[in-house]
Amino acid sequence: MKTGRSSHFSELDGMRGILAVLVMLMHYGLNTIVVRVSHGEIQRGLWELSVDFFFVLSGFVLARSFARSPPNLGRYAIRRVLRLGPLYLLTLFVTLACGARADGITLIANVLIVQSLIGLDSINFPSWSIPLELFLPALGLVIVTRWQRWPRVAMLATAMLCLTGAIVCSTSLALEHDMRLLRAVFGLGLGFVMFRLVGAHVSMLGGRPVLTGIGFACILLIMLVGSRFPMATVLFPPLVVVTIATGATTRGLMSTAPAQALGRWSYAIYLVHIPVLLLAQQILGEQVVGRNPVFKIVLAGLALGVAWLCHRFVEVPVARLSSSIVASPMRAEAT
Repeated sequence: MKTGRSSHFSELDGMRGILAVLVMLMHYGLNTIVVRVSHGEIQRGLWELSVDFFFVLSGFVLARSFARSPPNLGRYAIRRVLRLGPLYLLTLFVTLACGARADGITLIANVLIVQSLIGLDSINFPSWSIPLELFLPALGLVIVTRWQRWPRVAMLATAMLCLTGAIVCSTSLALEHDMRLLRAVFGLGLGFVMFRLVGAHVSMLGGRPVLTGIGFACILLIMLVGSRFPMATVLFPPLVVVTIATGATTRGLMSTAPAQALGRWSYAIYLVHIPVLLLAQQILGEQVVGRNPVFKIVLAGLALGVAWLCHRFVEVPVARLSSSIVASPMRAEAT
């Protein structure tokens, strides 16, 4: 983690990048390789648990941001919509242009970024988590402004509730029952409460790259074997908590330049890889793309390149615009 007033957790950013790549590889046929390597012992990896890590990490980072400089709901909405919306909408329309289909209500809900809140499908299907990441933290903002009055026992009880809920959701996913809304609620909630309980002491938990690395390796192992041994997923949320808490001020393997690059591009990787896959299928045909593992590797490299372009020419300029828009009312209030 950079010191001072930086809002970036370098080790955690790198982990986020690796997990985004795993989500991409899952959709590009990673489980086929897992089946072959394990001789059929492991039929599929639970790579979608990456999103549960994202939820907890988002809750932790947002709680820290809200506690340091609480925005009002209006400024939060502007910053969050500008952070998540442009690339989401760009990839949505590219997905539609590549042949994806949806009924009128689903299309409208996707354009408004509310589909997951009302139980509808996401057209660019990895983006199901984006409406939940957009709207649910607003409740966290309200809570952060009041939680200093909460007794510690209430915070501990809330933490245990969120941790238990996250464990139930991860185990349920291993048993092929996906409770997406609850995964978001408990994951974001766990991140928020975790910051409240350990945020002031996070510097004392850091500086342990070996412990953080072991925690992240165990997370990846559970994702690999979770479908074969569902009860192993009981350990997933506690390991996420420990890894984030110790990794917040740690610099290790995930703080190296390649992992940091993936971390910067992680949101773009998460959203662009399906449009890239659909476009390749339209140009070359599903049979060619689906049966050629070498081409899938090339496609993954192409998706990373597109993600870099989207980060450089969409996310970065919009982030600057967001900062200028949010800063203007604050300067006006100060005069």
